Amino acid sequence: MKSCILSLQRFVYWSDWGNPPYIGRMGLNGQNLSTDFITEKLGWPNALTIDFETDRLWWADAHLDIIEYVGLDGSHRHIVLEGVPHPFSISLFEDYMYWTDWNHLTIERANKFTGQNHKIVWNVTHRPMDVHVFHPLKQKPGENPCGPGNGGCSHLCLIAPGGQDFTCACPDFFVLKADKKTCEARCSNSQFRCGITDDRCIPRLWRCDGEKDCRDGSDEPSDCPVTHCAPGQFQCKNKNCTFSFRVCDMTDDCGDGSDEEGCHKHSCESWQMKCDNGKCVPKAWVCDSEDDCGDKTDERSCTNTTCKPSQFRCDNGNCIQANWKCDFDNDCGDNSDEKPEYHCGKRKIN
Repeated sequence: MKSCILSLQRFVYWSDWGNPPYIGRMGLNGQNLSTDFITEKLGWPNALTIDFETDRLWWADAHLDIIEYVGLDGSHRHIVLEGVPHPFSISLFEDYMYWTDWNHLTIERANKFTGQNHKIVWNVTHRPMDVHVFHPLKQKPGENPCGPGNGGCSHLCLIAPGGQDFTCACPDFFVLKADKKTCEARCSNSQFRCGITDDRCIPRLWRCDGEKDCRDGSDEPSDCPVTHCAPGQFQCKNKNCTFSFRVCDMTDDCGDGSDEEGCHKHSCESWQMKCDNGKCVPKAWVCDSEDDCGDKTDERSCTNTTCKPSQFRCDNGNCIQANWKCDFDNDCGDNSDEKPEYHCGKRKIN
């Protein structure tokens, strides 16, 4: 995702530089998801911004070098200005649009409907990032549909588009009960549940680590032992310190084995996979041609990996985005996406 913006119609819009690129839309409650809101004639769409007076969405395309707008319902698409070398961020105010340009190293402006009266506002030394206009008229006042009582939701009240005012939702590791308002905790045995005023699940290793991870401080009670480690680190029984991600990694990082105690009961986080030996590793490390588990669980059957149509298959079996091939970066890990026989296109800009 390259850019994101919220509308008064209770939708969020975002751009994606994937293959194919698109501008998507969904309700603020995560419903009515659409990844084909705008799909045609896009390269590197970014710099999304909304004009609340006209209910239109503006964006720039850093690959096609144009600035466009469209109605918030997807209608009346219009090119405002062409030949803009590398626009990165846009802001609107009254009749003008202001944008940053990475090639010119400038902040520029033009009429937001016609592209006329184009001028350089400011020259800068490096690539300018965000640009914003601050004024009371930039944001219209409005009422929160959730109201002072959080809509009766026990945890999250999410504003909904269309005929609904809101929907209740739950944080990670909680489930919504039949009343559609109350969340029930499903913390794992490797997690700690924060107090009533901050009811969520955090890794149990964060308890008594010297840093308040729960907003109510319930993970740092007064009976916690005195910590000699930096905030966020795991304190061994011998007073040595190690990083939390090294706990239960099948290696005695403490020197007394205390970081590996009770690991047979340890559950992995949702973003991790559990190896056959009990070690937890990030799912993103699966099939990366490295034995992160130590028993090769994460590399099992990876040679049979099937890439999606929009992906490029590396010689080592990894799958990467097709448009990352020959972008002067070793995305595969074995450099097979940068072979001389591939004809290079425009370089990827991170």
